[in-house]
Amino acid sequence: LFFADAAILIEGTVEKLLLSQMIEKCARGLQIRYLTVLEVGGAYAHKFSSLLAFLGIPYVVITDIDTIDAADARKACPADWPGARTSNAALKSFLGRSTRDELVSLRREDQVVANGSGFVTFQRPVRVRVGDADHEMHGRTLEEAFVYENLALFEQQELAFGIEFAKLKTAGEIKSAVYSEVKDQNFKKTEFALGIASSAAVWSTPAYIEDGLRWLEKKLEP
Repeated sequence: LFFADAAILIEGTVEKLLLSQMIEKCARGLQIRYLTVLEVGGAYAHKFSSLLAFLGIPYVVITDIDTIDAADARKACPADWPGARTSNAALKSFLGRSTRDELVSLRREDQVVANGSGFVTFQRPVRVRVGDADHEMHGRTLEEAFVYENLALFEQQELAFGIEFAKLKTAGEIKSAVYSEVKDQNFKKTEFALGIASSAAVWSTPAYIEDGLRWLEKKLEP
């Protein structure tokens, strides 16, 4: 970290396993930089802000929106749940927002922190084609966001997820099934990531991660 050009702070295993491929897909300028990837968990990224400021290097925080029910802070809920709040301490610390609606209303420039040295990115709503129409879907975690933004590949079984998408007819059914699958304690995140990493399918990097990587790529331009 002390000798890095920049740092990328991530949630966990899935991001770590896929990050190099995501960089290759959408921010190739970072491939010639010396980057330190810190697996810190989203709730703890802000703990490193003073150290990164001391080192004087730019950084990106890639974290989950971690929505919870406003009526019960111990209960996770889908990201598009009415009145949802975030339990993510890093988002609240860096961005000063505590509700889902406040967070998604931020402009990209509002996500720049630490006097221009950092960028905090999290899942945002995306438009997804289901049947003959586009629908808004908002993932609470990386896994959900990845499925929504690569839905056709999962429907065609080019990528595996453990859901029979052919049986799901509406956007609502898809959102419910994907959310429940990821939330299930038996969901294997490492196997999910390795399946994607080893696949020949041409998948897309979730938009929020692409935003962060491209911001850092531009930040490091001569």
